[in-house]
Order: sequence, then C-alpha cells, then structure tokens
Amino acid sequence: MRYHGGKCRLGPDIAELLKKITNGYKIKGYWEPFCGALGVMNYMTDDYYKCYASDACQDLIMLWTSVQKGTFKNPNITEER
Repeated sequence: MRYHGGKCRLGPDIAELLKKITNGYKIKGYWEPFCGALGVMNYMTDDYYKCYASDACQDLIMLWTSVQKGTFKNPNITEER
C-alpha cells in the first residue's frame, strides 16, 4: 500500500530538478526533512552530495539507523497472533 504523500514515484524527478536548480552553487549536501521511504534521497546520494535524513517519526529514524549500521533484523511475522 502506497502512502499518498510519498515521493517514491516522483523521487527521481524531484532529485533531478534539485540538482539542476543548484547547479553552479557550491552546495555539498542534501537534507531530507521528511525522509519516509527515502524516495528523493535515494537519487541524491552521489559523490557530490553528503546526505542527511530526518523525520518526526522516531521509529522510522530508528529503522533507517539500524539499516545504515547493518544491525537491522527482519521481523519474524506469522499468521498467528
């Protein structure tokens, strides 16, 4: 199920536009204020940009931090409760 406010589909287009607008400026980083599923940041992570992500949802930040550190473990989900 997709979140209607998500940027996954538009992520490549948004990243391309941001890079085009900032071309010529000495911008070295990108800050994603509402990271969600990282729909834009995935396309901003080339050698030129140092990327940062934030979100108001602390659980989401904990998830991405564990993925980044390599400590994320897939949950064991069954049909039983």
